[in-house]
Amino acid sequence: MGDIENNPSVFVLCIGGTIDAKPYKDPFNPPLNAEMLPHTQVKEALESLGHNNVFVAEYKYRKDSKDFIKAPELLDELADHIISLNKNGVKKILLTCGTDALFEIGRRLQEKLEGKFGGYIGMCGGYIPLSNGFILSDKVRNDSYDNLDNGVKTLQYQQSEKGKFFAALDRKVYRITPTAEKEKTNYPQNIIKSWKQNGALPYHVVNADEIISVKTKRVANPSL
Repeated sequence: MGDIENNPSVFVLCIGGTIDAKPYKDPFNPPLNAEMLPHTQVKEALESLGHNNVFVAEYKYRKDSKDFIKAPELLDELADHIISLNKNGVKKILLTCGTDALFEIGRRLQEKLEGKFGGYIGMCGGYIPLSNGFILSDKVRNDSYDNLDNGVKTLQYQQSEKGKFFAALDRKVYRITPTAEKEKTNYPQNIIKSWKQNGALPYHVVNADEIISVKTKRVANPSL
């Protein structure tokens, strides 16, 4: 992997969420709350996808995304950390994050970093832990790998101011703006049913009509 001294193209900061959770016993019927792994598997996942010039770091807090909203001071600390990285030359940051409050965290960070951060920030999450593997069944791939791939690729080629803040989710890339206007509902129906039964479907997409890219590349699973 790249290192920060060699000015990697993308700095990945892992702040928690399902993407970093322990494997689900049944990926198609996810639990209401995910249990975090002791250490992230993002580095290994990126290597398997062929991303080498990327620096991966675990943030001091790796939590459920809703925790960052419940405790605003956590977001203040995260914003200060991002500003510090930027002052040290980091201009392209991908935050791996839980999906429940992913867009809300993005919007609030956008407000806190206004005029203090010169670069691009992507938010990336998934509904199945990376630890469940690349292939879930004969016909289903783990969306966390594709979203991670999309997030890194979008940052590598990011030049448009319109995409200064974005989210890689649902195998698409969305622009994050200050106002949530549309609710995303096109999840696989079997997963929707489980989430609804558990009261865990608070996902919102910001300006879903303004998709800035769909970069998902069908990559071969190196373990197959």
